[in-house]
Amino acid sequence: MKKLLVCLVGLISCSFGTSVLADKSSSVSLVPQSAFFIGFGGSANSTSFDNQSTWGKGTSYSPPYTPPIGAPKDSITGSAQGGTDVQMPSQNNFSPSIHAGYFKHFPQSNWLWGARFSYNNLQATSTVNNQLIPQSGGYTQGGVYTAFNGNYLVRSYQQSIEQQFSLMPFLGHSFKSSYVYVGAGPTYSQIKTSLNSMTGFANFVGIPTAVTGLGNTSSYAVKQWVWGAAAMVGGTYFLDKDWSVDLNYTISKTSNHTTNWGGPWSFGGDAIDGPRTGTNEGTSSGSIVNQSVTLSLNFVF
Repeated sequence: MKKLLVCLVGLISCSFGTSVLADKSSSVSLVPQSAFFIGFGGSANSTSFDNQSTWGKGTSYSPPYTPPIGAPKDSITGSAQGGTDVQMPSQNNFSPSIHAGYFKHFPQSNWLWGARFSYNNLQATSTVNNQLIPQSGGYTQGGVYTAFNGNYLVRSYQQSIEQQFSLMPFLGHSFKSSYVYVGAGPTYSQIKTSLNSMTGFANFVGIPTAVTGLGNTSSYAVKQWVWGAAAMVGGTYFLDKDWSVDLNYTISKTSNHTTNWGGPWSFGGDAIDGPRTGTNEGTSSGSIVNQSVTLSLNFVF
């Protein structure tokens, strides 16, 4: 994907360099002094998930219980917590995008200014299977406290960037039938964090035990909107006075966001252990960087 991005960015320079040479033989300018434009097209995206980490805490309570065979058991109260970094793979995909904007030349100049509002339906998801979140804590039974270590086992840990809005002022220079530009501005992105089929394990006497119940899993999915920033470079070539083709490279980064997840859980018990209830709570944090090369067709008015 990185090679593709380099090639496409080079294509911007080559394409619009060629148009500049062609402009020298033309006496009629297709680039208006000012104009609104709307466009639609597609983006080739490379998305990386940086500085990802997660932390979790689990609590449990078992009321007094008498098994079918054996002595009665006192109530048990326990908790454990811990965190870890998460290494998430980058994702490459294609997505539709739309934009609208305005540009205007400075008086008696080939230099221009403008602004572009864009929407990119990214839908990029990175997944890590069987993610472990280390835990340490202890439980109290019959007035005796016992320490233990353990893990949350998350069958599928996911971070996603689903859609992104951006508003980027830009500066550019026009020729007879084209202009090139650079810009930067804020972004507003929808992020999703998913923890699917999560089970809490504790190591009692070296034996992993599913505190939340073997096969009794919890799943959480949280969406939020976060701010970020982006920069772009590109060029627009006018086919005629009403239509143009635009090619640009954009890099964006979200703020280092934190997502809170969690909720109650319960387990009905089995022949050995009685019912248990408890809570899961945690946070996941990180930032997301997206690089895109977008080709679009624009209507100018």
